[in-house]
Amino acid sequence: MQKKNVEREKYNKILRLIKKDAQKGLEYFYKEYGKMIYLTAKSSGCSHEKANVVVNSVLIKIWKKASQITDIENPKAWVYTVARNCAKDEIGEVWHLEL
Repeated sequence: MQKKNVEREKYNKILRLIKKDAQKGLEYFYKEYGKMIYLTAKSSGCSHEKANVVVNSVLIKIWKKASQITDIENPKAWVYTVARNCAKDEIGEVWHLEL
C-alpha cells in the first residue's frame, strides 16, 4: 500500500510539472514511463517505428489531458492501459471487449 501511495504522489508531481512547464514535465514523464510504454507497444505487436509512434501518442495524450487526469489510483496500470490502447490503434487491431 505504501508503494502505491509513493507512486501516486510521484505521478501527481509529474502532472503538476507538466501543467507548469510542459517540456520539462514531459521529459520527466518520458524518463519515468517511456521504457514501459515502448515495451508495452512492442509486446502488443508493434514494430520499432510504430512503438516510437505509440510513445509519442501517449505523451501527447498526457500533455492534452494533464489537468483532467489527477485522480488516478494506480498510475503505472493506467499508463499501461493507455499505451496498450494506443498500440492497438497504431496496428489497427480490433478491440475485443469482454462483457
